[in-house]
Amino acid sequence: FQRTQNTHQRTKCQPHHSPSSRCISSSGSPHRLLIQTMLPSISANLLRRARTLQRTHTASKALIARTLSSSKSTSTTHLVVNAVGDDRPGIVSEISQHVSKQGGNVGASQAAKLGPYFSLLMMVECPKSSVDDLKEAITTEMKGMNASIFETTAAAESKPTPAVAYSGRFTVSGADHIGIVHKVTSYLASKGFMIDSMKTTDEIAPHGGTTLFLMEGVATVPEPVPKSFDLDAVHSELAALGDSMNCDVSMVESESEEYAASFYGG
Repeated sequence: FQRTQNTHQRTKCQPHHSPSSRCISSSGSPHRLLIQTMLPSISANLLRRARTLQRTHTASKALIARTLSSSKSTSTTHLVVNAVGDDRPGIVSEISQHVSKQGGNVGASQAAKLGPYFSLLMMVECPKSSVDDLKEAITTEMKGMNASIFETTAAAESKPTPAVAYSGRFTVSGADHIGIVHKVTSYLASKGFMIDSMKTTDEIAPHGGTTLFLMEGVATVPEPVPKSFDLDAVHSELAALGDSMNCDVSMVESESEEYAASFYGG
């Protein structure tokens, strides 16, 4: 009985493991050691795959953007709408409604009153398939308006705008007679000026009852400035031109923020 008990104790105290198992440290199981060994390699592989997927995603987005841009440029066209007619409420609303109805979009535009008349100049982007319908709607359905539409090769915004070297506001006032506008604008053109905006009106003089002609506008000189450009000479020659027409003609630096970059602005 004593031998049997000793044998049982030896058997109980002796672990039932293979020789190789006894070589494993107490820090973890074989599976845990295997994971710890392979983890750096797995992490590096996952990181490489993530970077590859990111590059592929970025390239795909760029391709989709180019495709959409190309599709849009080939399926739309740009129009210039010029409409003039008797002034009345709702003209701009009606024209923009026709544009929207045909799937178009209004871009840059300018409008002005000319006495009892109204003038509108508008850039429109429109699907090519709707161009004819839009032209017909604006030219035939606009009551009291005389409209013309022509297609352009690209949007006005896509063309680079020349840098402005000088911007001047010119004024003309005096007795009205034939040729004032032509003489003043011809002189400005000869000095390299471009007319950005201009307005002319007639007024009754406060004393004497004669009709006075008034003209004002903004003229700019784009860069590069001609070597012959002399601002002092422009001022004196405009004054002399006014004397020859019995008018006052002058030009001062434009204070518009749009032309704040003028090198004469200080």
